[in-house]
Amino acid sequence: MKQERMPDVKNTIPLHQFTHDGDRVLMVKALAQNGSSHGGFQWPVEAGKTVEAPDWNEKPVCGGGLHAWAWGIGIGDGIEVSASMRWLVLSADPADVVLIETSRKVKARKVRIEYAGDMAGAMYRTSQGRIAWVVQDSRGSASASGYGGSASASGDGGSASASGVRGSASASGAMSAACATGEDSSLDISGTSAAAVVMTKFTWIARRGAVVLHRWKDARGRMHTKTLSATRAMDGKRYLVDGEKIKLMGTEARGHVN
Repeated sequence: MKQERMPDVKNTIPLHQFTHDGDRVLMVKALAQNGSSHGGFQWPVEAGKTVEAPDWNEKPVCGGGLHAWAWGIGIGDGIEVSASMRWLVLSADPADVVLIETSRKVKARKVRIEYAGDMAGAMYRTSQGRIAWVVQDSRGSASASGYGGSASASGDGGSASASGVRGSASASGAMSAACATGEDSSLDISGTSAAAVVMTKFTWIARRGAVVLHRWKDARGRMHTKTLSATRAMDGKRYLVDGEKIKLMGTEARGHVN
């Protein structure tokens, strides 16, 4: 087992400035079914539309901008969300994006709508950037790359990455992130955090409010993507996720899987 723990000082790109393989920050937004957000602001729900905040200010506080979650991390911070809401993927120039203090929410001056649809689609379209950010951010937190290695990040805003077979990734701090890519790994993240899992089978300790983006390849080589989140009844319980199946103690779970 090889485990590396780096100093607290990070030379990594902040989440709200991360652009992955392009030159824009992607953000996830949840709306009411009528397309409105907090305060009654009405959003166009059509890809390609541009939206500009009429009350923009650069202060790192709520208000005065278009609010969202950069790369889909921190979903649920600030508002209650559900899969039945309308979901958008927004993009913005990094210069127009501000991180709101004490949260993982961001706000932007001007955005372009890249996707309008359901939660699974929004999480899928931001998945590669989310994974890439977690991996680069984990270099300043905790990473485990050997067989059976474990990585844990307990501070607020921390991140953990486990890439070895049967490794484990745990992110227990508020607004944290985790990435697990080794087969038969285990995952435990807090209810205000997000994770990206790229493997067929893994163990998941469900926490109400947490979001897990699961991507795997079936026996025919076809890629599949699911978004998992836990209900109150699932909170704290251990599940085996194996492709399309999610089981608790050998029984099919009735949890919320999108």
